[in-house]
Amino acid sequence: MDRQAVLDLGRTRDYSIGELLFQQGDPHNGIYLISRGLVRSFYVSQDGRN
Repeated sequence: MDRQAVLDLGRTRDYSIGELLFQQGDPHNGIYLISRGLVRSFYVSQDGRN
């Protein structure tokens, strides 16, 4: 499947700098394709460490 076919299956959304996409434990039903910008991702362990 090419990139455009994948994009056609989803929707486009713009996010602001610092905006939270989702949090650990949130239910999800898809994927995010980042076309521009940067995403910071981290996992917090049960003892609170990143």
